[in-house]
Amino acid sequence: MAYEDPTFATSASSIPRMKVNVDLNNLERTFFTVDEWYSPEEIKEVWKELDFLSDFKKFTFDGSTLKIDLDEAYSNHNISNILSYRYKEKLDLFANQVDRTFPEQIRDEFLDCKNIKTSLRYFHQSMGWEEHSSDDKFISYHFLWKEPINYQGGELEIGERFIKPHQSRLVFMKGSYPKRITGVNFLDTTRTFGNGLYLITTTYN
Repeated sequence: MAYEDPTFATSASSIPRMKVNVDLNNLERTFFTVDEWYSPEEIKEVWKELDFLSDFKKFTFDGSTLKIDLDEAYSNHNISNILSYRYKEKLDLFANQVDRTFPEQIRDEFLDCKNIKTSLRYFHQSMGWEEHSSDDKFISYHFLWKEPINYQGGELEIGERFIKPHQSRLVFMKGSYPKRITGVNFLDTTRTFGNGLYLITTTYN
């Protein structure tokens, strides 16, 4: 069973209400998605940062993806829009959404997470992320790409569940869930670096 939860909104956002979908098809792997996580103003600032970071030399290859550890890359987190906008995840409204999604009612466990780390991953031609899991309590994946989209693939699969791509969609789940990102295939032959899939991953412990 999946349903849209109409109750989530952040008063700090210029968007009055974000679209939240809760997936309860497998009670051992419940998760939720939030579309339009960034406001129009915020996403403009995020793209300025992504354009600045979109230099192949700034990324390291971790064996599966091109990655930048943002918490380590910025000595001052306040100059990173991506890191600054993590405030939304600590709002009571977000914690309440966590509580409604997971059967264990783990709102307080989420709020007790003090070790929060964010990475930027980039997927270029033929790049995907094979099935993986982690010991993190929770993790979020946030999908972004330049419009118009110039590739196929880059979808998220959680176990047997398939999550359709949506611009600025955040997916929140437990780190232990098996998940994968399907390979990216460009629609044109130029394959300009930066025109693939950006994935902002945040872990909560």
